Amino acid sequence: MIGMLFQLITGGLLLVAGKKLYWFFVGTLGALTGLFVSETFFHPQGMGDRVLVAVGIGAAFAILALILQRIMIGVAGFIAGGYLGVALVDALQLPVSEYRWVVFILGGLIGIMIVKMLFDFSLVIISSAAGAILITRAIQLDGAKSLIILLVLIIAGVVVQSVRGKPKPAAPASNPPQITR
Repeated sequence: MIGMLFQLITGGLLLVAGKKLYWFFVGTLGALTGLFVSETFFHPQGMGDRVLVAVGIGAAFAILALILQRIMIGVAGFIAGGYLGVALVDALQLPVSEYRWVVFILGGLIGIMIVKMLFDFSLVIISSAAGAILITRAIQLDGAKSLIILLVLIIAGVVVQSVRGKPKPAAPASNPPQITR
């Protein structure tokens, strides 16, 4: 229950404010990577060990995001692209379970290319995708429903962050400047 609530809150924050909170976005992706790494390579006995690894890697990623912004955004693009690739394969129920790591790497490479080409807008897209993935995984839907909700959430996140990121037009001056001759 707590894990689902955490995923929903974190996913919602990333969905609507991932660009502004890029360090949180990168830290969250680091924590997700930490969970993946601990499960895949360390095979921890308890949830506490998995959370410890995830929090440690997430904190390191967040700190590095503040120091090495461009590099860590590229890393975040790779991780988010990889997770998006795996989420799409899962949603479409494609039989590639043995090659999930290949899907992750291909998605990650696409994520890096998007970040390189469109830095600001890619941050909006990738943070929206990461938030949408966390939300859809928390509510545990399968198949077409999951894919539809995932895509709708990504689009909603892109729209919300794009609208929030636009500068407000300047208010007209009450006293126009006088021209002297």
